[in-house]
Amino acid sequence: MKKIVLFLALFVSSFVLTVYAATRNSYHVPVNQIGATDSYALPCTPKYIAAVAASDVVPLLALDEAGMVYWVALTPATAGDYVVFRDSGTANSSSTAFLNVSAPTVTATTLIQFNPPIAVVNGLSINVSSQTSNATVCVREADGDL
Repeated sequence: MKKIVLFLALFVSSFVLTVYAATRNSYHVPVNQIGATDSYALPCTPKYIAAVAASDVVPLLALDEAGMVYWVALTPATAGDYVVFRDSGTANSSSTAFLNVSAPTVTATTLIQFNPPIAVVNGLSINVSSQTSNATVCVREADGDL
């Protein structure tokens, strides 16, 4: 009797793990001709945000569901301007930030590529510092094809 109970417990646990593995989001970063990961080649959608006025920075909902963040391009107006990333399905500036990217200088646009891409579960809300000229993030929804 103990063997049957043990067998059933192992069978049920392996079934649950198999179902979970088959239904969870899966992200695959393709490789280029030399075998290196190449997230620049991936189809992603650029989302743009800018500080309209020093007191009017509206958070941007870049993704409203799970997905990936591939890169961010930040054009600062002053050194230290930043972009804040929040794993949230609503545009806000109050939920917990998971990443803060700042520009070291004001001479050029700072491009930061995430390789592997950063996965977000709930969505992606971004906001910028009040003096930031603009920021662009490239995101892709978790459509089961990643």
